[in-house]
Amino acid sequence: MLDEFWFNVNHGINHVLDINGYDHVLFLMVLTVPYLFKDWKRVLFLVTTFTLGHTLSLVLAAFNVIRINVSWVEFLIPVTIILVAVFNVFTAGKLPQKNKIGVLFFSTLFFGLIHGLGFAREFQLMVGASDNK
Repeated sequence: MLDEFWFNVNHGINHVLDINGYDHVLFLMVLTVPYLFKDWKRVLFLVTTFTLGHTLSLVLAAFNVIRINVSWVEFLIPVTIILVAVFNVFTAGKLPQKNKIGVLFFSTLFFGLIHGLGFAREFQLMVGASDNK
């Protein structure tokens, strides 16, 4: 069981750091770029929120609770990146950070759900392959 855990941890790290799967890193960069180092708690909160959304959609998809067309997910992932970038461009320095956190929390959670669905198909294929062994 511990071997399976470390296999999945390794697979998740490789998924995030894969050069072809740069969407997560790009999203997190766009999300966190307006913050200073002193805002590290807020950045950690947002990154954790994204990770929770990503994980939740992965679990829901793995148990066939939700299904969505892969084409839509692949379309929506870059849309989430663009929306966060545009939001940050137009609100940077204009609103106090505390006024934006609600919008950022829910949008980051929702966008994490979308990004998780992008990985869900790959995860389902991997789980299906291991079940056939």
